Amino acid sequence: MVFAVLRGVGATHTHRTWLMRAACAVWCALLLPWTPAPNELELVALDVGHGTAVAMRAPGPVYWLFDCGSRDRTRVVQGALGPLLAHWEVRELDVALSHTDRDHAAGLDWVVERYAIGSWIGALSAPLGERLPHTIQHLDVARGTLLVPCPANPALGLTLLRGCNAPGNEGSRSLLVEFEGRSVLLSGDAQDDGLRALIELEPVAQPCDLLLCPHHGAESRWLGALLDACGPAQVWISASASAPAEPEVRRRAIDLSLTRRDGPLTWRARGPPESGQKQP
Repeated sequence: MVFAVLRGVGATHTHRTWLMRAACAVWCALLLPWTPAPNELELVALDVGHGTAVAMRAPGPVYWLFDCGSRDRTRVVQGALGPLLAHWEVRELDVALSHTDRDHAAGLDWVVERYAIGSWIGALSAPLGERLPHTIQHLDVARGTLLVPCPANPALGLTLLRGCNAPGNEGSRSLLVEFEGRSVLLSGDAQDDGLRALIELEPVAQPCDLLLCPHHGAESRWLGALLDACGPAQVWISASASAPAEPEVRRRAIDLSLTRRDGPLTWRARGPPESGQKQP
């Protein structure tokens, strides 16, 4: 369309040359989109069915991936995570893995094949560990809390949390993300003794803006205690079907978002909150 207009313009050769250059610049901008470096904290929970995959970016730029898997969908990384990372123009990212079950880790083979991994925190299976360069820093915690350094942005606070070191779901890790007065608690799959012990950890007992519900919103006698402890302004549930936790979250009038209903979920921190207020 641009070139059709140019052909119809009765202009001098100099003017036509200038217009052609301007048109080329426009087409380059359209064909080669540019994504600016992030100036805020942004989290995206991908719609992966029964599973968890949360991508995060922050000024620095800093890129993190919390879990990446699905139990009932295939090619979720190619169809969901890959396009997002391409849009963000990610070349290197850090990984936090709650535990090695398929619905949390199935897509990480694809990730480590295509991206440079800066650091890895939490669970790490032997096959994945063998594929990572030996120079990559791996941090984990048996029980309790672990502060994770972020040299690219010291304002970004990351804390790895683990209620107990039991195998499977109960020993899964959670990640507390703090930035500019905002906080997000990304939970693993602990729902019984592991969740009870997690609630007792000091960083959990503070109001948060967003909670990724444990174990895809599965039934847990400790759910109420968790909601009391962290008092989330918003709850996300990443699942492919209705979750038992949904009625309790709604009963408490907490803002609830569901990947099964809403598709990919996005949350942004836009600076410090006003006194006594939370900003979604």
